[in-house]
Amino acid sequence: HRAAANFYHAMRYLPDLKRRALTAVYAFCRRADDIADGDHQETFIGWSDEAFSGFDQYRAHLVEMGDYDELIDSVAGLARLRQLYGLRMKMSSCFDDDVWLTDPVFMALKAAKEAYGLDRTDLDAVINGMEDDLYVQYYRTSQQLEGYCGRVASATGLLCIDVYQPSDRQAARHHGYSLGQYMQMVNILRDVKEDALLGRVYLPMNLLNEHGIDPDSFAGEGPPSKDWQSFVDE
Repeated sequence: HRAAANFYHAMRYLPDLKRRALTAVYAFCRRADDIADGDHQETFIGWSDEAFSGFDQYRAHLVEMGDYDELIDSVAGLARLRQLYGLRMKMSSCFDDDVWLTDPVFMALKAAKEAYGLDRTDLDAVINGMEDDLYVQYYRTSQQLEGYCGRVASATGLLCIDVYQPSDRQAARHHGYSLGQYMQMVNILRDVKEDALLGRVYLPMNLLNEHGIDPDSFAGEGPPSKDWQSFVDE
């Protein structure tokens, strides 16, 4: 997997403790992403239905705070959202001294948090980004897209920075956030047709409209070269 290879090169020369911490970060991010894509079915062995009693309220709050409409897939999307809700509860155990899960990913993530002070806001942001993919097919503005990129890419980089322990953490986080935005934007441009075939267009609709680009064209032959060129130049 391309993402796994990127993480491998980022941590292959690190000391053992830091390498284990980054492996935990990667495993957490990978699991969240796979749940959202439908490639992983999260299990909650021994959990009672009561553990999910707040799910409906949580879902309503997401719609209210995220300016979402409806789930893209009302059946599969709802199941994946419920799993992400459970994943967030598992993640919260890393910040509770009285709770230890037997799930190896969260055992390792808790150890990484205790060793390097991982920021819960960044871990939450990773899950927030996966929830975006269950609700959003089109991003209306550049600001909305930047927020999404911050959740699905920059947050992961910020977690890595906590493990790296740079001498100037504030400056590193500033540059790391920007780098995450840049890398995710490159991924979006690279995968325009692939994403469109899956029913998603990440490029901002306001900019596409300015250049006369039909977002549905990405799933076919693409927009006229002159329109695409003017969009890229901007």
